[in-house]
Amino acid sequence: MPSPAAPECEFPQFTEAPAFQVGVQQSVTLPLGSICALGGAESVVVEVTDAKGQVVASQGVLIRTGGADSAVVSFTPQTIGVHHVAALFQPSLGRAQRDVLAVEAKPAPSKQNFAAQRLDLCEDMLVTRHNGLLCIESERARLIRPDGAVQEVATTRLVANGDTVWTQHSDNAIRRYVDDGVRLALQPEASLPSKPLSHGVWIAGGDTSVWVSTDELVFFWVESESLYSSRVSFSAPAPSEPVTGLLLADGNVLVAWQLNAPRRSVICRMPAHAQTTREPQCDTFDGQVVGASNEGIWLDYGFQLRLATLDEGGVAHVLSQPLPTELSAYSSPGTHTQPVLHTSNSTLVAFAAGGKIDFEDWGIKGSFLWPRPGTVVYRPEKDDGRVQVLRR
Repeated sequence: MPSPAAPECEFPQFTEAPAFQVGVQQSVTLPLGSICALGGAESVVVEVTDAKGQVVASQGVLIRTGGADSAVVSFTPQTIGVHHVAALFQPSLGRAQRDVLAVEAKPAPSKQNFAAQRLDLCEDMLVTRHNGLLCIESERARLIRPDGAVQEVATTRLVANGDTVWTQHSDNAIRRYVDDGVRLALQPEASLPSKPLSHGVWIAGGDTSVWVSTDELVFFWVESESLYSSRVSFSAPAPSEPVTGLLLADGNVLVAWQLNAPRRSVICRMPAHAQTTREPQCDTFDGQVVGASNEGIWLDYGFQLRLATLDEGGVAHVLSQPLPTELSAYSSPGTHTQPVLHTSNSTLVAFAAGGKIDFEDWGIKGSFLWPRPGTVVYRPEKDDGRVQVLRR
């Protein structure tokens, strides 16, 4: 006679996934609980999978305590993202499981104030690697230094990545600037004629950038100290304009569209170069698109944000984290791709943030976990000429 199937035990929901460091052995305790204790466990089988569903080597030890047995699962995460830890108590007593988050080691946070006039005019803010705060307005950008020095660049469209800033101007010319720590320097010292980039999303890299509209990709790149461009037509998966996107390290670009159906979106993956005629690979998923980071597309599920990426096997969620109840997420109204975290009395603009961010300094309870090191910019709703940069 076959053994009865193991019941799924109901445990309280965890409000926050614990953060573990990549490359360091960790231990997670999974309680069987009295609800599933039918005479005590005799053995336990454990399994750990990473964000892409790959099995991670693990060991399990059964702790018998008479009616409240538990399993201690030991493993060493090798990649960032959510890891699923499960324990099956035998003989067929129940299955306990939970998610944990693996993050990179992070240094102690440092804070720095930037002061400038009319920061309330900034539609978006970026932070360069050379410690410049880029304030993006409707027809100009200001690069602000911690000592108060300001450089202004007139532009009709702007996108940035790291220390590289791509701009389009009133004559439709494309220019590329690099923050060298002193100023935004034009490199190369020439402009590239172009037609207006008025609809769509502009995605920046260092030496390349990609413009995506409803039916066309435009590639810009630097070669032999000159700027070049090339156009490729394609069939968009939705009639609306794309919302956001990012350049991947493997030479592809991820682009996200919001569908007309409530909280339904589509992600497309395509080669980020001009020598291709391949149609985009796309997949539809639940969630409201609120931005992108270096790893994937941010999706809002209400009180939870998820980070999704598209590979050859489809959409893989690599991060899932509840938001504190005081926070809500929405997409940036400017040109940057990171989601904005909003409260009733302040705005937190997150730029490639990393590790665990605590909001107690701003009177907000709770915290939020991001997978990689970076920066957070805090701007009060009432402009007092100050923003604060929190670096990890």
